[in-house]
Amino acid sequence: MTISKSIDHLKVVAAEALVQAISWFMSNGLGMNESKTQTVIYSLLNSRGNENDNAGLNYIKLLGIKIDARLTWTHHIEYVCAKLSRVIYLLKSLKCHVPNGYLLNVYYALFHSVICYGLILWGNAAKIQDVLLLQKKST
Repeated sequence: MTISKSIDHLKVVAAEALVQAISWFMSNGLGMNESKTQTVIYSLLNSRGNENDNAGLNYIKLLGIKIDARLTWTHHIEYVCAKLSRVIYLLKSLKCHVPNGYLLNVYYALFHSVICYGLILWGNAAKIQDVLLLQKKST
């Protein structure tokens, strides 16, 4: 991780770190998929000198969590809400056909697990209310 006010300096340091990582992987008999390797400049500022720094990159996906360059978590919460909406439909469909104990098992397996995954990262986002509303609908 590098912190700097100069974007050019960040790009140089990131390129050097990538070269070192590739060298380390090769010396340890590992491979690195360079086509899946991405560089993102994270900034909490609304305006930067050059808006093309992330070249159309809206977000990166890391272990199932979508992280955008402004750390707003909007893409991830939209993804989670879409998943949860499908589970709500399933829960409503099953409600008439299975006992409540089974519904509770389905809720924890398919709904609650999605909410809890990575919650420590994105749980304080501004759009968390969308997820909480879906959770209320699931009951």
